[in-house]
Amino acid sequence: GALDDLDEHGIIRVGAEVRPGDILVGKVTPKGETELTAEERLLRAIFGEKA
Repeated sequence: GALDDLDEHGIIRVGAEVRPGDILVGKVTPKGETELTAEERLLRAIFGEKA
């Protein structure tokens, strides 16, 4: 895949073949808010993170 040549830190491996359009640095982030339902996002917007 697009991230196959990246090491555990998300940086392209030394010696990897690079082609136009290849990803040289990647970042993996936790999903967080996207896992909340619309209702949960609304409650958080109204009441804050404690909702």
